Amino acid sequence: MTKYSRKEVLDLYNNQLDEAITKLKELKIYCEDKQCNLKKVLSGWIFEHIVRHCLTEELKENGFNPEMLEQDTFEYEISESGKKKSAIIDLNVNKKILIEIKVNGYQYSNWNDMKIDEKYAKIKKKANEDGLEYLYISKKEAPKPKRENSHDYRERTRKIIGKDNAFFLDEEDNWEKFVNRVKELLNSKKE
Repeated sequence: MTKYSRKEVLDLYNNQLDEAITKLKELKIYCEDKQCNLKKVLSGWIFEHIVRHCLTEELKENGFNPEMLEQDTFEYEISESGKKKSAIIDLNVNKKILIEIKVNGYQYSNWNDMKIDEKYAKIKKKANEDGLEYLYISKKEAPKPKRENSHDYRERTRKIIGKDNAFFLDEEDNWEKFVNRVKELLNSKKE
């Protein structure tokens, strides 16, 4: 049992996004919607904060008080020339669980599909080599890319991240599964 249901998390997201947009529109410096689509600009940031907030509350309710680092840098590759590649991890829980948070999944990304798949696979591999877990949570995910001969985004994500570590809130019980997975990992990674 979790403190929040999937519906409550999504409702909180929608309410907070609407409230943020309303308050920003009150600023003297606000441009009209046709110049600045606040919903598009704020949706990912608000979703990240909703996930962090709700997850923190869920964990506190279960006796956990982990350190939560937002927008944490994680080096996942060093090229032959010695150049380091790093990723910004949306949420790092106790420096043991790296969580990628996407409001619309990665199908909306400007990345080439294979580049983003490769990036996530490298992050996952390096995280596991370092004794960390890499989780992925998305508000929604397109069921299939628009191009022919392309694989289902959900299945690709599950294949790369791991079926036990990829969660989509447009699927029933995925909030509960996500929270339970984080709790399981925190219990297994106690020092």
